[in-house]
Amino acid sequence: QFPPKIYPMLFQNNISCIDDFKHMTANDLYLICQEDYSLTMQTYFILKENGIVFDDWQDKFIFEILPEKNAALLWKKHKISMLSQMPGCSECMLKESLSSSNSFAAAMKELLSFG
Repeated sequence: QFPPKIYPMLFQNNISCIDDFKHMTANDLYLICQEDYSLTMQTYFILKENGIVFDDWQDKFIFEILPEKNAALLWKKHKISMLSQMPGCSECMLKESLSSSNSFAAAMKELLSFG
């Protein structure tokens, strides 16, 4: 189920089964994916579908908070990958703004105007 591009990276990191991802953070996955955000996001959602829950670390990737479609759009349009890149924004604020806004673009404009 993984994108073909990731297999050499998994091999280099001695990862041979899904259970090897247990007790990792999303940042560990990002490093395994050689800091390829799109590949990390794809792999994250595949692992999540297979019951892998990543441990917390000091920051959160946007794809850990939002559905894949919204996280991908945020990355494509604004190159935002981490919660810390959104000034004055917490996880709760991000989820609330996106759920109450009529459109994703309007919510992003509102969130990015914080400062």
